Amino acid sequence: MKNIEHLLARNISDMRISIVPVPFDANNSGINSTVGAPSYVEKNGFSRALFTLGAVVTKEQVMREKDFVRTICSVQNSVAKILRRKEKCIVFGGTHTVALGSVSGALQVFGNELGVIWIDAHGDLNTHETSLTGNVHGMVLAALLGVGNRSLTRLVKKKLPAKNLLHVGLRDADMAEITLIKKRKLNVVTMGNIAENGLADCVKNIQRFAKHKKYVWVSVDIDVVDKNDAPASPMAAYGGLTYREITHLAKHIGDICNVVGMDFVEIAPKKDVQKKTAHLCAELAASLLGAIHSWYTEKYLKIHTRRAQSSRVL
Repeated sequence: MKNIEHLLARNISDMRISIVPVPFDANNSGINSTVGAPSYVEKNGFSRALFTLGAVVTKEQVMREKDFVRTICSVQNSVAKILRRKEKCIVFGGTHTVALGSVSGALQVFGNELGVIWIDAHGDLNTHETSLTGNVHGMVLAALLGVGNRSLTRLVKKKLPAKNLLHVGLRDADMAEITLIKKRKLNVVTMGNIAENGLADCVKNIQRFAKHKKYVWVSVDIDVVDKNDAPASPMAAYGGLTYREITHLAKHIGDICNVVGMDFVEIAPKKDVQKKTAHLCAELAASLLGAIHSWYTEKYLKIHTRRAQSSRVL
C-alpha cells in the first residue's frame, strides 16, 4: 500500500518542459516521410496532455534547416540551453539522426553523469565503412560513442562512454554492429531476451543502470514498438514491444531515473492508424517524466489509497 501512495503522490505539476520540433528527414519520402511528425503529434494533443497534468510547456521554434550539419548543431545548442535552464527537454524528429544533436547537447551539460537509454529495434551502430545502405540514421549511436567517420564524430564534442549506454529492444542488427557491441561490451537488452524472460530481466537491468546515473536521456525510435500498437513508422514491423511492455518500461524508467530529456523519432504520420502512435507518444512522455496520466490508473489508485487509509484508521 505504501508503494501505491508513493505513485499517487508523484506528479509533474509546475514542471517546465520545452519541446523542440526537428522535422529533418533526408532518407524517407511519400508515405514514409517523417517531416510532418512534430506537427502531427502536436495537433493530436501532445502538449495538451502535459498541460492537463500541470506542466508548463514551451514550444521552441521549429528547426527547418535542410543542411544536416546545421540541423545537428542547432539541436545541440537548443538542448544544451534548455537543460542549463533546469527545464526538461523533449525533441521530436524527423529521423533518429536528430539524436546526434540532442544527446550530444545533453552530454555537453552533464558529461559523464549522463546515462542514455536507447530504445530502438535497430543498433544504429554502423559506420560509413560497414553500412549497407549509407543511411546516417543507422550510424548515430556509433558516432555518439566516438566510432566512425570523422564527419559525424566531430559533431560530438563530449563522447558517450560505453558504460553509460543501455540499449533496449534490439531485434535487427548487422554483423558489424554485433561485433561492435561485443568489442565495446555494450549493455544491450534484445527482443530475444524479452521474449524468453519477459520484462523482469530488463527491469532489473534498468534498476542497476539507474543507480550509477545521476541524469538520464531516453531516445525512443518508435519502430521498437510492435506494428499493431505503433503503425506510424517507416520500418513498422511485427515482433516489437507491445503497448503493455513499452508503457510499463516507460513508467518504470520515469519512476527510478532522473529523466532530463527524451527523443521521439521515426514517426511517419501518413502511416498512423486511429492516431495510435501520436497518442502513445504522449503517454510515454508523461510516464518518462514520472506522471500519472491515465484517468483509469489515477481513479484506481485513488480508490485503493482511500481503502488503505480507511484500513489504518480502523
